Amino acid sequence: MNGEDPFDSDADLNQATEQVANSSLWEIQLLFRHHLPAVSTLAKLFEKPFFKPTSRKLDPEIFLDQTVAKAYEQALKSADRQVSKLKARGAKCPVAFRVEDDPLVLRVSGWVAALSTGQRRIGAGL
Repeated sequence: MNGEDPFDSDADLNQATEQVANSSLWEIQLLFRHHLPAVSTLAKLFEKPFFKPTSRKLDPEIFLDQTVAKAYEQALKSADRQVSKLKARGAKCPVAFRVEDDPLVLRVSGWVAALSTGQRRIGAGL
């Protein structure tokens, strides 16, 4: 490998599953849309050069002061805003989703499950 990350955000799913074992940047793309605002805000810092003197400084207390109650409250407010936007456009609020029985989707899901299981084992002694 030449020191560059092989991640390509425009790659199709087949290519992405081949690249994922050699890359970690795909995780940042996922974190941009994380359901917790603190996580997505931190992830978005990686889009900008944060070592420049003119870079925006963040107060770490914003991210350390997260509780389950605050996260739940933020999620409810966010959901209310989303429902209001949908109603304003005349769209219905989605209440369910369907998972396709696609071999590639199953492969990706299995890979994610294996990764999360491995991460739990690594952090078990903490």
